[in-house]
Amino acid sequence: MGCVVGLFMEHGFIVYGRLKRGLSERSLEEIHRVMEGVKKAAQEYGIRVVMYGFPYGVAEDFVVVYESEKGLVNFYNFAINTDLPYESPRTNQVAIPRPG
Repeated sequence: MGCVVGLFMEHGFIVYGRLKRGLSERSLEEIHRVMEGVKKAAQEYGIRVVMYGFPYGVAEDFVVVYESEKGLVNFYNFAINTDLPYESPRTNQVAIPRPG
């Protein structure tokens, strides 16, 4: 976590992806169950799932917003070591300033 002019920065990751084959036909309850597993896996890396859902105006059909005090390398390790419910992800990383 870096400090810029008295502010601490957290990292936000907005990930757009396509639900894996077969998952898009499942019920919302099943998708919620799958995402509970993702939340647990994310916690092991110090990452929090802020929200997830179905975005409008983009080519992908699923979006997940993550937040962490740790940086991009940690998020990358989480992503490659976790069976995520989406594929072909496109990620925007954002800096989230927090009062120091």
